[in-house]
Amino acid sequence: MRRHIAVTLIFALMFFAVSGAAGIQVATSEYSGAITINDDGSVSPPSAPISNAGDSIYAFTADIHNSIVVARSNIVVGGNGYTLYGQSLGDGISLSGVTNVTVRNIAIEGQFENGIHLDNSFGNTLIGNRIKNSFANGIAYGCFGMRIDPSSPNNKISENTVENCYQGIYVYSSNNNISTNNVVDCSWGISIYGDDNCIYGNSVSSCDNTAITVNSFNDTVSMNTATDSHGGIIYCSPNSAVPGNSVFRGNHMSNNAYNFGCSGINDVDASNTVNGKPVLIWMNQRDKVVPVDAGYIVLINCQNITVQNLNLSNNNEGILLEGTTNSTIVHNVFANNSYGISLSANSNFNRILENTLTNNVLGMHSEYSSFNEIAANKANNLQGMSVDSSSNNSVYANNIVNNKNYGLLLGSSRYDNVSANNITNSYYGLTTSMVSHSTFSGNNITNNFYGIYMDSTSQTELFRNNFVNNNKQVYSYRPCSGNVWDDGYPSGGNYWSDYNGSDANGDGIGETPYIIDSGTQDRYPIISPFNVSITLTSPAYPTQTPAPTATPTPETNPTSTSVTTPTPSPTNSTTNNPESNTISFETPTPEQNTASQPAAFIFAATASAIAAIATKEAALRKKKQPNGSSTFANASHSFPETIASATKTEPPQQTKEKNSSSQNTKNSSNRFCRE
Repeated sequence: MRRHIAVTLIFALMFFAVSGAAGIQVATSEYSGAITINDDGSVSPPSAPISNAGDSIYAFTADIHNSIVVARSNIVVGGNGYTLYGQSLGDGISLSGVTNVTVRNIAIEGQFENGIHLDNSFGNTLIGNRIKNSFANGIAYGCFGMRIDPSSPNNKISENTVENCYQGIYVYSSNNNISTNNVVDCSWGISIYGDDNCIYGNSVSSCDNTAITVNSFNDTVSMNTATDSHGGIIYCSPNSAVPGNSVFRGNHMSNNAYNFGCSGINDVDASNTVNGKPVLIWMNQRDKVVPVDAGYIVLINCQNITVQNLNLSNNNEGILLEGTTNSTIVHNVFANNSYGISLSANSNFNRILENTLTNNVLGMHSEYSSFNEIAANKANNLQGMSVDSSSNNSVYANNIVNNKNYGLLLGSSRYDNVSANNITNSYYGLTTSMVSHSTFSGNNITNNFYGIYMDSTSQTELFRNNFVNNNKQVYSYRPCSGNVWDDGYPSGGNYWSDYNGSDANGDGIGETPYIIDSGTQDRYPIISPFNVSITLTSPAYPTQTPAPTATPTPETNPTSTSVTTPTPSPTNSTTNNPESNTISFETPTPEQNTASQPAAFIFAATASAIAAIATKEAALRKKKQPNGSSTFANASHSFPETIASATKTEPPQQTKEKNSSSQNTKNSSNRFCRE
């Protein structure tokens, strides 16, 4: 054995001696130092472990522990089985001002700001590379796997794997092809901020934020999978007034917190799926029923659409209406969305009835939309329901309970009627900001930290409500003026659980006013809580049909589908009886309530409800609305930091007319892209 070892050592020494005499370079196992492939073809420093075969093909001959700058065009750089390790915040491989460079089959690991960075470079190919960040603290802010900066068009990024980066693939340029990449365990997966890009056949999973984000125009997004992330595929139009004109085909999103979201006018058909259900985006449709198996719904410039008995969950919006009118959303379940129901862009005269809104960030949001009926819904979310920059909406008979932030918010709105809602166990029960000429009556506002939180609210009537066991019954953040807190005598004002006055004459009204704040009072506080009873009627709705394989196109002579809104029966009157402390709508007087059980709400609702409360609201309104537009200029809302604002800040424009989502301004069949 000893003789064998000695012979081996002798041969090794002879090899190194001969190789040194012959000038043969032996590759070391690793190299530390920055490397540049110069525009004249040379490599600096000359000792760098990169070989140049055939004057245009460069290959690693050892592991490298630093960065590489490519300053020469029309070359290929390959890893040859070796790894590039990063040790500082810089670029792993940088391409600046070059064209027709292929970077292939390189493993890049370590602490880089950008694994591969293209700046002012076009017509390059990044293929088959593997980039993995290894910061000690996991995903480092500012770590980009692949970064394509502006003025870098017509590049191909395909068959790469990116892991554990802040941004997996980040594209801020146009006309690039991002295909068949695998992005895993990043904060953001693939983010597109340049126009006319192709995003095809990528697999993105386990991202802390959104798997695929598209914030640009005229892109083609097809055959991608987005799974197990916070967001699946989210399209955000850079300008809501301009059509996005992007094409979405055959994308599959599943098991994400929010699978899909799309704003603006784009070409999206039912070949896209969320948790196996088709994405449905209709434009300029009318007199239709949404198929029962739809998984995501957008209605743009539609009329008389019925959406019923669906379970819409885990998307940016459960349903989005833009410029859609006279439609009915009834008996649906919206759960675990960012917005359960969203109305915008003059979506007027709609009915939002008897839906269940659970575990959404915001259960129902309506902005720049008026004359809507929002009734008998159940809301239990982070934020319950909001009506913003609108007018003449009726919000009644909703059960808004256990919302963590606010129960019901009205902002920059006027001439609204808010009646007979149960608003309980939220931090902010009812919030009004820049609200005027509205009526709040018959509501049960109980066990909130703030019963009603008011900000610049004026000329509004609030009476015959129950304010029970709120930590602060009423709080005014900024001055409020001209509000009336009672309906005169003998109708009375509100019930306040902390009122300490007496009722000497037994008329049910306190002898002394309830002081709300300096200069504000309820002159006729009610001694006992109201009992509110609501019975809702059941109109018939059209039957549902299975989902089509693609978005329907408008019919030449569509068959009208009637959605009937029943009117209150003349024989069923609305009563307001201060002696019995009961506000009754379409029902007999319920059992008398007790102080230990205040404001019991009896919802005898069987189906969608179009209510007789409207009759009561008309009687309660004392001021007539002046003639004028129902749209509002944008106004800011001011709240403490504890309120998470869910309202948007810019008024959208009326959406531009189109025939259907499958008939876009560009021919989608010519825009498919592949690797």
